[in-house]
Amino acid sequence: MSTRHTTSAAAAQLQTTPDRDPLYDPADVEAAIRRASNSDRVVPLLEGNWQESSRDYDSAEQAGRALIFDLAWWCDYRYSQVRRMAREAGLGQLFSGEEIDDIIDDAWEEQDDSYAYPVW
Repeated sequence: MSTRHTTSAAAAQLQTTPDRDPLYDPADVEAAIRRASNSDRVVPLLEGNWQESSRDYDSAEQAGRALIFDLAWWCDYRYSQVRRMAREAGLGQLFSGEEIDDIIDDAWEEQDDSYAYPVW
């Protein structure tokens, strides 16, 4: 984790943020996702077949956001790695790099400083 210092009117506080460098090989991440207990929900999203997921999504954007949440957790919140895997899954047509980063930030906040699996 990298550390970022921010200052507020009250006092300076220490805030941790996700690292930006890749940690895992994309093939290893995909293999782990395929073995996971929720693979029937995530794998179709990874393959671009969001309608075949075990969870009902209203749109490709909603499914894409859910996939980015999943990838963020599996890639230990590494921005560049999540961005790369999201683009490989075809999400570059739905989200810009900055939007993907914002979703990663949302997933990180949802995780709430624990290693609980963030669900969107």
